[in-house]
Formats: sequence, C-alpha cells, structure tokens
Amino acid sequence: MAESSAGDFTVGNKIQKTRRQRVAKMCGQQKRNIIHTSSTAYEQDHSAAAHSPRAATRADPMFAEAWYNLSDLLDEQGRSEAAIDCLRSALHAAPDYADAMFNLALLLQRGNKHAEAAEYWRRYLAKDGKSEWAARARRSLKFCEMQMHLSAS
Repeated sequence: MAESSAGDFTVGNKIQKTRRQRVAKMCGQQKRNIIHTSSTAYEQDHSAAAHSPRAATRADPMFAEAWYNLSDLLDEQGRSEAAIDCLRSALHAAPDYADAMFNLALLLQRGNKHAEAAEYWRRYLAKDGKSEWAARARRSLKFCEMQMHLSAS
C-alpha cells in the first residue's frame, strides 16, 4: 500500500529543513540570498516564492538548488510532473545531489512509476546510504520492487 500524502508532506517538511541547512553550507553568498528569499517567501506565499527559483534557474540553468526549490513549490501546487522535470534538471546540473535523488524517487513512486522510482532509490542509497533518510529509502525501494513484481505476475 502506498504511503499517505500526509506522510509525504511531513517528510517533505523535514527534507526542506535539511536541504536549507545543506544549501546554506554549499552555496555562495549570492545563491544563498536567492535560496533564503525563496524559503522565506515559500513559508508566506507559495505563488510569490515561485518567482525567485524560476529567476535563479533562468539566470543559471546549472544552479541545482534552485531547480530543487522550484520542484518543492510546484509539488505543493499539485504540479507533480513539472516538479519531476525540475528534479531531473537539478540532477543534470549536479548528478550526485542526494536530496534531489530522494525527492525524485518519492515523486515517481507517488505517481506509480515504480521501476524508475526504484532506480533513483538505489542511486540515493549508493550516494547517501548512511543518512538519516536511508531507512525510509530502503523501505520505499522494497515497496517499489514489490509493486514491480506484482505487476509482472
């Protein structure tokens, strides 16, 4: 049985907090200001926040964190396919971006794209298998593998 969207929302909030902490360490001052602006606006008004990550992705298409932020906003607006595209762009810009792998796997799983989700769960575990989110990723990978086995039967 798929996990509830309420559980995904809670995980999403935890992921966002972790992501903000990592981004603050990873980014230069200018990019950090863009992230901070979008994070603050995100908490106040989702539609206003969408402007800043979009502007950041236009200014620098290889700015993985901006693609990641935009994916969060789009997913919150119910635009999962667009969020998936943004996460793919984040991974194009930064192939080892573990948080983007995790969220992409989560969205693919939620969309019943179990084979592709399993691929990203494996990538995430190979990259960040000892993180606090690894247990969740392992459970999700098993779920996807079970669903693939059931659909093949």
